[in-house]
Amino acid sequence: MIQLRHFAPLAILLLHLTHEVSPADVQPLEGIVHPKLRSEMQKTARAAFPVWIFFADKGPADAYTMRSGTVTERALARRAKTGYVNESGDLPLYDAYLAAIERRVTSMRTRNKWLNGVSAVATRAQIEEIAALPFVIRVQEIARGPQKADPVETGSQTTSGRRGTSKTAELDYGLAEAQLDQINVPGLHEKCLTGKGVHILMTDSGFYTEGRAFQNTDIAATRDFVNGGADVTGAGEGHGTATLSVIGGNDPGFLIGPAFDATYYLARTEDVGGEYVQEEDFWAAAVAWGESLGVDVVSSSVGYIDWYTYEDMDGQTAIITLAAEAAITRGVTVVNSAGNEGNAPWRYMIAPADGEHVLSIGGVGINGTRSSFSSFGPTFDGRIKPDVSALASAVALVSSPRSTAGGYGSSSGTSFSCPLVAGVVALLIQHDPTATPGEIADALRSTASQSTAPDTSLGYGIVDAVAAAENLAPYSDHCPPVIAHDPPEEVSLASWPPSIRAEVTDDFTVDSVFVTWSQINGQDGGFFPLADLIAKNGLYAGTFPGEGVEGNQFGYSITAIDGAGNRVTDPADGGSYTLRAGGIGYGFTLAREGEGATNPFELGRSGAVYQVFFDLPRQERVSLIVYDIAGRVVRRVVDRDEGPGAAIDAVWNLKNEGGEDVGPGVYFLRFEAGPFETTEKIVLLR
Repeated sequence: MIQLRHFAPLAILLLHLTHEVSPADVQPLEGIVHPKLRSEMQKTARAAFPVWIFFADKGPADAYTMRSGTVTERALARRAKTGYVNESGDLPLYDAYLAAIERRVTSMRTRNKWLNGVSAVATRAQIEEIAALPFVIRVQEIARGPQKADPVETGSQTTSGRRGTSKTAELDYGLAEAQLDQINVPGLHEKCLTGKGVHILMTDSGFYTEGRAFQNTDIAATRDFVNGGADVTGAGEGHGTATLSVIGGNDPGFLIGPAFDATYYLARTEDVGGEYVQEEDFWAAAVAWGESLGVDVVSSSVGYIDWYTYEDMDGQTAIITLAAEAAITRGVTVVNSAGNEGNAPWRYMIAPADGEHVLSIGGVGINGTRSSFSSFGPTFDGRIKPDVSALASAVALVSSPRSTAGGYGSSSGTSFSCPLVAGVVALLIQHDPTATPGEIADALRSTASQSTAPDTSLGYGIVDAVAAAENLAPYSDHCPPVIAHDPPEEVSLASWPPSIRAEVTDDFTVDSVFVTWSQINGQDGGFFPLADLIAKNGLYAGTFPGEGVEGNQFGYSITAIDGAGNRVTDPADGGSYTLRAGGIGYGFTLAREGEGATNPFELGRSGAVYQVFFDLPRQERVSLIVYDIAGRVVRRVVDRDEGPGAAIDAVWNLKNEGGEDVGPGVYFLRFEAGPFETTEKIVLLR
């Protein structure tokens, strides 16, 4: 299996020819049959040829209406970014055209609504007859070639991880730290750009997603275009699992990908039994599937050269390249490995990496120099490829998909530099959702390490994610507020209703903070707001509305929303804190009347009393006795049975048992209730 390919302007021409074509509009016959096919027909004795047949339109203007549900609202919104309004490419092929072709070929192969054409096997005479049809605008051979050995993607294959901490972000990247630091991904993670809300299609040879690296990865759908169905596991799963782990792995301390928070669609398009022309058709079908569902990015570590020549790497010939360009016109950013042909006789990039608008990704080592296997440019028509580069040598990834220990290791190949850059693309789209594929490509190229002196080895150089983001748009607030809260496990009945306090901070503004609560022992709950205690100081408080009945338990959580709509809830795991009402303990508060607890106290001042507040969860014998420094009883303030649920406000008016004013000195207030006891020292001054 080779991991890289491309597409071009002819595709755009084909996809936008939507008006009915009359015989007078058709090109001369020799212009319809591709020169390479005509040459092959003249020099070979072969009886039949595999060909692609392209149509001028989708039939008469009134033959079709758009099928409802063909394309999701998400896909339509993404298409609008590029101004794509011609949706005829989503219409099925015209039945009358199909019937006419089927009568004139030896056998039909595949159909492609995007390319508005079919692949088939036809004889010389059939090709001449087909080319004369008024609705056929081009017939070209499906190239054939000997199976080439796949350039080896080498590297250590270990099954254990190691821990490490990124120097530039709070995330614990583990093995992935170096490859993310090289392209400045942690700088965007610090801005809370993690790929959230971005949808990514992965095309590969299979995937196994039950391992540790993907337990936190959002996988929306899977589809097998080779064998049919949704199961993408089995033979070949190792390569796809590795590429997915590089971009979207999420196992803190071991492996984190640049777009670990994105949503993924996984498509098997590679048949690991060999290189077959039909794999291009599988790839094109997969990309059309993903595009219709609304994916924003295609990360493709596959591609083909086996049946092409270097002259075909012009962005306008390979079917897979045409399909890639069709997706790009619809607003999808297509990222593809440049190839591992740098040391091979082929040397150059592979399709669809030759596409004019496809982001072709080269590979480097950790020191920033080109990996020896990374394919070179330019395209046959002289365009610079690759576009940009990232780490391709000893890339951290999942090397043993089904290992219970995570299966972490490393491997090499531009198959792995591609998902690194595709992950950056996802972060850029999250940063600027209005950015088009062209704007994203320009931002990456203009800020890469050799943007002022691009070459055909590394293109515009090593990606700088932060610089590319700053090139696109000013930063928005993607980080939710941070909540600091010390939850009380119990609040005494005398202190009910309790006050809930939290410190809420945000890089921009906090819009609202509220508590959601439910009574565990019975009643339905509700919610109540927390108010900013002092404007903009981040301290919020509110009063709990639940009924204070002994033993009641309340579950609650705190939610904060900032001005950009980011929200966070504490606890973060979806659970709640538990608050008990007066379950254990006894409340006791000492204060000075009208002024709080003043100690020492000057005799003769107004408010010459001490207030003692206490509550009882059950009936107890309660005593509040004042002693002097010698341990003699000065005054018995309280000495009786109270409770349960009593909230007592006892007052010592600074007089002794005989009703006389006490003198200056040190006194002790001792409170006892059941097993609870406490003593407070009071100093009286003259």
